[in-house]
Amino acid sequence: MMRRHSQFQTGRKPQGHHGFKLGETHVTSPVPFLNPTSAHYGPAQHPEDTRAPPQVERLWRSRDNRKGRHAIRIDTKALPHETGLIVPPVTQSIPAIAKIILRMMTYVPYWDVSYLVAMSFTIGSAIFIVNGFFVWLPLVDKKTEFHGEITVAGGWTGFVGATIFELGGVLLVLEAFNTNHTGCFGWALETASRRISRMGFLDIR
Repeated sequence: MMRRHSQFQTGRKPQGHHGFKLGETHVTSPVPFLNPTSAHYGPAQHPEDTRAPPQVERLWRSRDNRKGRHAIRIDTKALPHETGLIVPPVTQSIPAIAKIILRMMTYVPYWDVSYLVAMSFTIGSAIFIVNGFFVWLPLVDKKTEFHGEITVAGGWTGFVGATIFELGGVLLVLEAFNTNHTGCFGWALETASRRISRMGFLDIR
């Protein structure tokens, strides 16, 4: 009998993998009694195909799926005319890394729940760092204390930081509550937000 972490339960198998076949031996999880957290999809080979399938593999991870990420593994040694595909450029060079960093600083995907979760916890953490200075620094150096630093400044920054963290926690639950297993939760929210802006209300179909 297969253990729980090595197979998907009924209705829990990830969807949206057209052209890929699930490798049953590559379904794993670090905890034996919990559901799988990673799976490996190889190219599907149909009987009528005369050529070998392209060496492109789909790597599914529960965390990546929840955050709208879709990892693939490509045989870079295979020539484009052999696979029928154009291999994406590598992102290990300095210009490519600089381009990615610039994109991170200028691109704001407000419709992506994962982005909102990350920003909520980042801003909340920054506020708690400031809160630490207000609350802890006067205990170390009394000369730095000003009137109402601990009670007012410390109290308000603690309240605001906790509120932002609470908002991030709610968004985190919404991110995890991906019951349809569509494989791209961020895209679904972007589409919904466009419907709202275009029609004035959310049309869920």
